Amino acid sequence: MVEKIKRKVSKRKYTIVFVFTTLIFLVGIAIGWQFSNYLMKDIVHNEELLKAQIFGLELKYDLMNFGDICEITSDDLWKDRVRLGNQIDVLERRLGKNNEDVLVQKEVYQLVEVQTLLLLERLKQGCDFDANIILFFYTNQKDDEKGDYNICETQGAVLDNVYANYGDKVVVFAFDINTDNPALNTLREIYDIQEAPTLVVNGHIYVGYNNYPSIVDLLEL
Repeated sequence: MVEKIKRKVSKRKYTIVFVFTTLIFLVGIAIGWQFSNYLMKDIVHNEELLKAQIFGLELKYDLMNFGDICEITSDDLWKDRVRLGNQIDVLERRLGKNNEDVLVQKEVYQLVEVQTLLLLERLKQGCDFDANIILFFYTNQKDDEKGDYNICETQGAVLDNVYANYGDKVVVFAFDINTDNPALNTLREIYDIQEAPTLVVNGHIYVGYNNYPSIVDLLEL
C-alpha cells in the first residue's frame, strides 16, 4: 500500500515538473519572438533614417556649391559622414556584412564619400585648406582572391587609431574593393587598385598592410 502511494506521488511530481518546464520553454519562445520583432523594427527604422540622412547629406553638398566654397569648415565636411559611417557599422553588425540591404546602403554611403573627396580636393586646390587624405581599399569577403579579410580588419583598426590621434589633420575614406559601381570602379582604375588592403596616402599608393608608425611617417604632419 505504501509503495503505491509513493508511485502516485512520484508520477504527479514528474507531471508538474514537465508542465512547468514546458511553460518556461513557451515563455522563452514568446519573449524571444517579441525581442526579435522589436529588433527588426528597430533595424528597419534605422535603415530608413540612414537613407534620409544620406540624401540630406548629398543635398547639403549641392547647397555648399552655391556659396563661397572656401568658407566650408572641416566640421561641415565629415562630421555627418562619420556619424553615417558609424550607423553603417551598426547595420553590418546586426544584419551581417553581406546582407543585401546593408550592401545597398554601404554603396550609397561610399558614393557620398566620393562626393566628399571631390569637394575636399577642391578645397585643397583653391583654398587655404590643408589635410592628409587617406583612401583605404579593403575587402569584407572571406576567402577573397583580392585580399585577406582579417588583414583588412586589422588595417581598419590601425586607421581608426590614426584618425583618433590626428583627426584634425587626417581624413580617411574607406572603400570596399568589391563594390561594383561606375564611380567606385573609376576611382579604383585611377589608382590601379588590384588587391586589399591598399592605401592611397596623399596620392601615393601603398599595397599591403601598413602598421601605425609607418602610416604616421607617411603623413605630412
